[in-house]
Amino acid sequence: MIESFGNRTWKDHWHALSREIGLSFQEWLGTPARLMVWAEQFPPTDVPPIGSAAGGIDETRVAPWHRFGQWSAFDFPRREDGLLMGWTRDSFGSYSGCRRICQPLSNLASTTKRRVAVDIRNIDGLGCSKGPLHKYDCLADFARHECGRELGAADEATLYSALAHREIRIIHQEKPSDHLSFYAWDNRVFLSNAGGSHHFAAAQYLAVIFDRPIVIEATLHETILSEPAIESLRSEFNVFAVHDKAQSECAFMDAMKPSDIPFYWMPLPTRLGQARAIFLPRSDQRASRVAAVLRQSGFTDLGVLLLDIAQKQRTPDDRITELEHISTSGRINEKLRGQIAERLTAA
Repeated sequence: MIESFGNRTWKDHWHALSREIGLSFQEWLGTPARLMVWAEQFPPTDVPPIGSAAGGIDETRVAPWHRFGQWSAFDFPRREDGLLMGWTRDSFGSYSGCRRICQPLSNLASTTKRRVAVDIRNIDGLGCSKGPLHKYDCLADFARHECGRELGAADEATLYSALAHREIRIIHQEKPSDHLSFYAWDNRVFLSNAGGSHHFAAAQYLAVIFDRPIVIEATLHETILSEPAIESLRSEFNVFAVHDKAQSECAFMDAMKPSDIPFYWMPLPTRLGQARAIFLPRSDQRASRVAAVLRQSGFTDLGVLLLDIAQKQRTPDDRITELEHISTSGRINEKLRGQIAERLTAA
């Protein structure tokens, strides 16, 4: 008869003890054995696919790398951007929680604003709509399937009628909140709108059909990732993506604690899925061995990924015209409004 202790037998306890002794011995030899066990429990296949690609016409689905390093505004207490949470050995020799500011994360992206002119046919997507933007790969498909009422007779009069819709604020307001957005790693131009999506899509669709240039003036918000900041981040840390569950359950910390291996973490932007970034200091030999295990196990190296994304960034200059003279601001849209009124009066 085998004696039991709680819900486990003495044999189970002996196996657990033997396993712990084996893991401790491997850790003493410098092998991150517990981390290897952790990698089997939370494999890289559990991590949502992470990259820069995002199809469709929905601006909210652009990979938000410019928000990497920013904590949610809904966190309480509020945490400043670039703040890393982590664990390391303190001055008293205890493995304890810590935090630090990672400056490269604070400088990861920048946004510039400039006045530009753009043909609406060169706009790739929208910021919001009552319609299902996420279902469509191009605005033409959205217009065909969701804008039947706005397309009407699908003639030139309908084109100008759609453009006359007051909710297309970027045309009809002197200082609209609507603007153009361009993310250099995504390479698409979006109309960041607050309304008028169906009328705008219909107008664009008809402008293409009738080969009619419709040029508008707007403020372009151009966001770009900083290669120097990414290089600085990589020189200081190995950074990997892990499933959010692996950190929130403290499983990763449990694997690092026996050898006092330092690490930091922060969540990846929500739209990238349930994932967190693990930061392993390159200056620590034990943390570097952990990085090697994660790399060999197939976890995404965010430093390598970000640098690759940054190096492939492009500009929208082949699709927009920069307006050099601020004194002419508003005249393009004013002229367009006049043309719209003229066409509708003649119709």
